[in-house]
Order: sequence, then C-alpha cells, then structure tokens
Amino acid sequence: MEKTPYAYEFLWKQIETGYREIRKEKYRKLVGQFLFDEEVREKGRETERQNRERLRRGLLERTASVVSSCPVYVR
Repeated sequence: MEKTPYAYEFLWKQIETGYREIRKEKYRKLVGQFLFDEEVREKGRETERQNRERLRRGLLERTASVVSSCPVYVR
C-alpha cells in the first residue's frame, strides 16, 4: 500500500466529520463500531493480516507454477 501524502490528524478529522454527518442511527452505530470499538478494530486488523498472508501464498504458488512450467537450461 502506498503511503498517503495527507497528515494523520487531517485524515481523522475528515473521518470524524463524515461520521457525525451520518443521519441514520443504525448506520452511525455500525460505523462507530469500526472507528471506536477496539475489539471490532482488532478483528478487522486480524482479517487484513490473514488476507495479506493468503495473497503472499497465492503469489508464491503462481510464481512456482510459472517457473516449473518454463524450460530451464543450465550448462
């Protein structure tokens, strides 16, 4: 993931402003869980770590498949 050119505080201010503007209470509550509930945030981080690991394994498998299907001549 590329690093953002925006300051951390600016990004959080944008998120908080958007959060306050959500009109429906059930949606505000749902978004609030992802923003402020540490248990929910940790589950999201764990899922992200698992997805990255799956991606790495998939890339490794594809690379191995391509390499094994190409003729390699060593002299």
